[in-house]
Amino acid sequence: MRENARVTSWLDGAAPDHGGLFLPGGPNGHGADLLLSPADAQLGFKGLQVGLVWESYSRQGVTNSESSWSIGGWGAGNARYLGVGVDGPESLAPLRRATGTLRNKALAWNPYNRFIRDRPTVPLWALSFASTVIDNQRHTMVSLCTLLSERPLLRPLLADTERVTRLAADLSRHFLPPPNTVVVKPTTAVVVAALHALGYQHNLFDRPLPADQFDDRADIIARVIQRVAANPYGAVDVSAEQVGELVDRFYLKVEPWPFAALDV
Repeated sequence: MRENARVTSWLDGAAPDHGGLFLPGGPNGHGADLLLSPADAQLGFKGLQVGLVWESYSRQGVTNSESSWSIGGWGAGNARYLGVGVDGPESLAPLRRATGTLRNKALAWNPYNRFIRDRPTVPLWALSFASTVIDNQRHTMVSLCTLLSERPLLRPLLADTERVTRLAADLSRHFLPPPNTVVVKPTTAVVVAALHALGYQHNLFDRPLPADQFDDRADIIARVIQRVAANPYGAVDVSAEQVGELVDRFYLKVEPWPFAALDV
């Protein structure tokens, strides 16, 4: 892999390299490089390199099998992770040891770790403080890796330098968190439940893909109203205008993940 770039945030360094999408580790050499290629995801640090197959990627971050891996958080902040890491199989142990500097060990320490299965977690972007920007970049890359793991036909596109150049630029500018799906009001909960029961829910962590097509808005509203009216727990007083606002907020007007370069 190429030498680490001097970048101020993880996805700023995204670029086509070695036949895939390359993300230099950091900051300042404290994390491993990540290369997403058509064949696998490769981690590298100071001459060490480990490949992780796409078929073993875990969508939910649950890495119980011997070969499973996932993009997740790294470091133990008071309320949030400090950075981004890869949790995975025992083959990552040499990389974890190599990246386990005194500084990184201190930042990753958590008094509850002794109660959790100790799997090798390798830092990719090892900040010393919590960052909303890095949180959002992590969520975006979790979604990208999930997409690539679940749609094998997309992986060869990672070898297309022009396409990956566009993807890297989009990632560095438009990284996103999962949308806020917290529902407090009972009426909203009933409408959103009806929306989801009808199949109007985005599969990739509640955000659409850029090329997704949607049913006509008026049709969706009418179907949701009909579903709400048939609520077995009693009628809910909600107007077509209110339903339309919720259909927009939770489905039609949710900003898509920035993966248009992959024609999705």
